[in-house]
Amino acid sequence: MAPPENRYAVFEGKYNVESVTVTVTMALSLYNMLELLFLIFVTFKQYAGLYFWSMLVSTISIIFYCNGLIIEYFQTGPHLVGLILDNIGWMGMITGQSLVLYSRLGLILSNRKILQGVKWMIIVDALIFYPTTMTLNFGHQYTSQSSFTTGYHHIEHIQMTFFCIQEFIISGIYVWQTIKLLKIILKQGTRKTMWQLFAINVVIIILDIVLLAIEYRNLHIYEQSVKAFVYSVKLKLEFAILGKLIDLVRDSQQSLAQSMDKIDDYVRRSDSTATMPP
Repeated sequence: MAPPENRYAVFEGKYNVESVTVTVTMALSLYNMLELLFLIFVTFKQYAGLYFWSMLVSTISIIFYCNGLIIEYFQTGPHLVGLILDNIGWMGMITGQSLVLYSRLGLILSNRKILQGVKWMIIVDALIFYPTTMTLNFGHQYTSQSSFTTGYHHIEHIQMTFFCIQEFIISGIYVWQTIKLLKIILKQGTRKTMWQLFAINVVIIILDIVLLAIEYRNLHIYEQSVKAFVYSVKLKLEFAILGKLIDLVRDSQQSLAQSMDKIDDYVRRSDSTATMPP
């Protein structure tokens, strides 16, 4: 079953800014995820815990998403297959990333109400936006009804905005807590690590803003391809964050006892003890 003509961007046989952007971002995204997939399995001693599974699902989902987009754009297979892979990958990529953010939030935050609120925000956003967006997307591509096209155009902006806000909130909480800890941490090495964690979260927020700006300029194929690359970079940054947190547990020998004990306890309870590569 083929979609109506001109409903989506395709490669027309000539390399231009659009096709080069898609090619480069897909290649870099797949490389990042294959590398991360390898690192996940050699780093974690136990394949368990929310952090491990959310990281793994998000990584595999980006691979699905990239392959779906390649099929759709370069027409290397049935368009429906590409669309299905694209949508499956999109769901796992978005929620997986948020769960990765959520799973390590407990390392520096003990407020259960905030943690519960973040968890339910992720669940509710997924339940509202995934069925709606996919229904309108398939209707837009496989029917001639203009209402599907109009609806899909609007829901794209809305869901993108809400999912970015979701990540802003989680990263914002992390930045807030990091700043609070910096006020009471005296050891220079620990302060350096916390500043690095702060910087990584700021970069993640900036990447989300860039992605949102592309979406609101209605550059759909650019948004799709750049999204895959941005999420692959964010996921690698998240993996770096885990390394910093583990280093913090190993290196801290000072009287910031309460905070450090909390981190050590979380790592033990997560059942995903990791040994980060140097």
